[in-house]
Amino acid sequence: MEVYVWSGDWGLPSIEFNCLQLMTLIKISGVQAEIKKVNNPFGSPTGNFPVFKHCKRKLTKFQDVLTYLKDRNYCPDLNLTSKQLAESFAYRNMIEEKLYTALRYIWWIDKKNYIEMTRPWYSKVIPFPFNYYYPGHIRRENENIISSLYSDMEEANIQVEVYKEAEKCLTCLSNRLGDADFFYGNNPTSLDAIVYGCLAPLLKAPFPSNVLQNHLKASPNLIKFIMGITRRYFLRELQEYEKYNQQTEKNSAKLDIFPNKIRNQIFAGIFATAAMLSYGILSGIFSLSITSVGVGDITEYDEDTEYDNEDSSD
Repeated sequence: MEVYVWSGDWGLPSIEFNCLQLMTLIKISGVQAEIKKVNNPFGSPTGNFPVFKHCKRKLTKFQDVLTYLKDRNYCPDLNLTSKQLAESFAYRNMIEEKLYTALRYIWWIDKKNYIEMTRPWYSKVIPFPFNYYYPGHIRRENENIISSLYSDMEEANIQVEVYKEAEKCLTCLSNRLGDADFFYGNNPTSLDAIVYGCLAPLLKAPFPSNVLQNHLKASPNLIKFIMGITRRYFLRELQEYEKYNQQTEKNSAKLDIFPNKIRNQIFAGIFATAAMLSYGILSGIFSLSITSVGVGDITEYDEDTEYDNEDSSD
């Protein structure tokens, strides 16, 4: 089995929520699959991400992969009751309707986020020359989706509506999770994979403009949920990121200290030299001779006089 995804950052194995959902589903299902972080849509079997590939099957939708795994007894929902399955399905519909739209808006539609964070990130990881095309292409796709969903609404009001509905969704998820580690029992299910895939990038990505991120941070149980799954299934990525941050901080501290150290050494050298000279002068080791020269002491140079002196000596 192979899974093709966008690469990760900020301690996450992938920054794209659909990819992260699928990777989490694979992990909690106990499936042995090779994760391929391609970052080039031309390297994907379908031209997009994520892609689940097994034998001749190529699946891109979360539900299709879930069904495929269920047929092979890998589904994490096998122990759920009919009532729990129905409830889980209802929550998934709510997330797709309200939260997916907000994530698209935050990543691709919000101009500040797109210019300062999203486009630079994708331009960095996508190989040349495709990095000049794909960020804009993905943005246009998401603009079309948002436009179709809010075709009867003024553009200025779309953001307010999108965030309002997403905040309701986050509040609902927080209330349903409560103090538990997962939504159903002691082990994660497909709903946990979906929620984690949406919320982890929302929490971790350094968006310059993200009202919804602040709303998420106001729910400690959702933060605990995100960190719990990250440490349980993606600990290596988290440790590598933390190690990278620590090394970056050390290098930054060295850069801050180095110029000051050189400056202090220069001033110390100048001060020491001045002190030695002062001591030498006061103790008589060194002496300064200052001679005043008046105008009358200067003898004018006369070429004729020089020649006359030479003749007289002969």
